[in-house]
Amino acid sequence: MGTSMSVMFWMKGPSPEYTEEGLGHASGICKYEPFSCRILIHPKFKESKGLLEHELVHYRQYKRLWFIHTALIYLSREYKLHIEIEAFLAEIEIEKKSVEWMVEALYSNYNLNMTKEYIRRRIDDHKGKDYCTLLPERIRGVFIGDCCKLHDNETGEKGSYNPLVAIKVFWDCLIEKVQFWLAVSIVSLGTVISIIRYPYFVYKKYKYRKNKGV
Repeated sequence: MGTSMSVMFWMKGPSPEYTEEGLGHASGICKYEPFSCRILIHPKFKESKGLLEHELVHYRQYKRLWFIHTALIYLSREYKLHIEIEAFLAEIEIEKKSVEWMVEALYSNYNLNMTKEYIRRRIDDHKGKDYCTLLPERIRGVFIGDCCKLHDNETGEKGSYNPLVAIKVFWDCLIEKVQFWLAVSIVSLGTVISIIRYPYFVYKKYKYRKNKGV
């Protein structure tokens, strides 16, 4: 694969494979592999742009965290719900399906052991949200969304993007909400993610300043 094709694959995602193999009862999946994921879609949904976007969202989620993403899917039902809401919202926007259809799909097909009312509330919380995009807003039932906002204000395009400042404000907020060991675990995970993603955000910051003439 040439350099230009490799860049396109990394930025836009893999081309879908239309097959019935490996899908089980699913219409489509993002099959995780060590360094990427394969998008498999049932041939009868070949024309579904919404389903394709759903799986591409899962690809981008994987790209954010790599193997950590795969592990969290199996370790946390909240994280699983979080990523599926993000993917389903992209799908229903394209397919013009209802939120109730989305609630029923999540309730019936994902073994979340959550009520429809809880799923619906989490969808409402997620709509239009531009923070806590990597982690769920609630950890072990504790709302950490405001801590995410403080962190993201520092890592956003208009923030300082000083990693130490971002981690400190997140920690100061988090330690007031959860037990010490859980705060250490969350911050440690966030630090690993930051190390992986730091070059991308530096480039994003550079592009923003260049476009603004700063």
